[in-house]
Amino acid sequence: MALALHAVESPLLLSKAGAAITLINRTGKPQKKIRLTARVPFEPAGIESITTGRVSFNKTDNGRISFELPLNATADIVKIKPKKR
Repeated sequence: MALALHAVESPLLLSKAGAAITLINRTGKPQKKIRLTARVPFEPAGIESITTGRVSFNKTDNGRISFELPLNATADIVKIKPKKR
């Protein structure tokens, strides 16, 4: 997991239903845009933030996903849904 802003905690949680990234903003100030890069063990079908809704993402050449989103002054959860087989 890579995050451009080091004052935001971003643990990745995996389950059979997909993945979730909890974003905890330690700055205490809203962030207009943060960029995350993650590797998940499945083909992602979509990404959704509980505060901002659907998030567009890009797949990198090395099997990772990358996306940007705003972050409020406290926290957010990003859900990564796998493609159905």
